[in-house]
Amino acid sequence: MAKSDSPRVIDGLSSVRAAQRSGKTKGLRTRPSRTRLPKTEKGPPRKTDAPGASRIGHTVVPESHEIVCYKCGYGFTLRGRIEKALCPKCRSWLEVGDHVVDAECRGMIRTIGTIRILDGGVVNGGDLVATDVILAGSVKSGSVRASRRLELCPGAAFELGNLSMRDLTVRSGARFVINRRIACRDLEVEGEFKGKVRAENLIRVRPGGFLRGDIQTPRLVVEEGGGLKAKLNVGASAAPEPAAKKKASGRKRRHGS
Repeated sequence: MAKSDSPRVIDGLSSVRAAQRSGKTKGLRTRPSRTRLPKTEKGPPRKTDAPGASRIGHTVVPESHEIVCYKCGYGFTLRGRIEKALCPKCRSWLEVGDHVVDAECRGMIRTIGTIRILDGGVVNGGDLVATDVILAGSVKSGSVRASRRLELCPGAAFELGNLSMRDLTVRSGARFVINRRIACRDLEVEGEFKGKVRAENLIRVRPGGFLRGDIQTPRLVVEEGGGLKAKLNVGASAAPEPAAKKKASGRKRRHGS
């Protein structure tokens, strides 16, 4: 009988089972096999969502709207979709709809929405007030007031004395030359504009826009592609006299009196 040179290897469990079969394992205790479980992360148990609970992935901030009451002139802010508006100062309900003028207008329109005066629309003795006014028609007489922004489009015809606004925008393709001085908060030029402008906050010339004239403003931005040829007065006006000097001059006056 051939013999194998490699020894037979018997593990512990096999030897115990062999002893059990031979009847020589009385009183011998065997340990049950153990299965190692994967290690779990230490720390407090995670909370699971309650049944029916909803998760919010993103929070959308409602749009804010600047409102100026056309009755008392008080400014305030509303958020979200506007269906009704009550002035918190004079307690008046305000019209919120948009209006379009495409023919002759002699009446009165007052709204915190937008008024569009289209090509062919004529304001002739009317009184129009809105948050924004887009002018592509003509204003012969009467008054048009934008409590926020007035947009001058190509083809607009007007006398400056009939218009009032806070911000002024000259749209692309429009060309205007105005001899009277214009006072506004912001001026934005996308077309061509020549005139005398005093802006309280900012003048911006967009690509394709060109601004000429006499300009006074604390801040001026000419974007790449925009043009400027004007007499400029940019920055703060004459600084107020320092308080220390005022006190000193006051003491001198009292001393001399």
